Amino acid sequence: MKMVRLAGLSAFLMLGVSAQSAWAQQCLTIVTIDNTGKVVRNPPPVTMACHPDDRVMWVVVNDYSRNIKVTFDKFEIRGTTTNADPLGTFSPMTIQAGRVEVSNNVKVKKKADFGTPALPWGGFKYAITVHEVGGGNPQIDHLDPDLDVTPPPTIGPEGRGGRGGRGGR
Repeated sequence: MKMVRLAGLSAFLMLGVSAQSAWAQQCLTIVTIDNTGKVVRNPPPVTMACHPDDRVMWVVVNDYSRNIKVTFDKFEIRGTTTNADPLGTFSPMTIQAGRVEVSNNVKVKKKADFGTPALPWGGFKYAITVHEVGGGNPQIDHLDPDLDVTPPPTIGPEGRGGRGGRGGR
């Protein structure tokens, strides 16, 4: 079952990646909810490294026996308690038991929005909160991974980036 699910997920992600423009990249992390309803911490969700206008994708694997709602919110500038909003508005995800879902329509804000004290370049902490759907909707887990937003890469001499594409000669 897991192999079939991972194969289907791989094909879905490849289709999504190929549909993007050459400039944008995917900021992707996989969040697995185990059979007790907890976010798998070993290995933890990876830090997403993004540029402005990049699409952000959370792939949520629900191995819990019940439907869950997962929110990604409470963004703060890393190392502080200052609220920040590097992404546009998006809704929580509801994932049925035994299913895999991918977040929709989430993007990093535009380059012009960054570089201020309110929204600096660099790292952000955010919350992943898991709630059981129904039965009073109790919170069953919480985790605070990282999201990094850096300026977009520049193209160097001869349009190849770096040092002209000749090994630095």
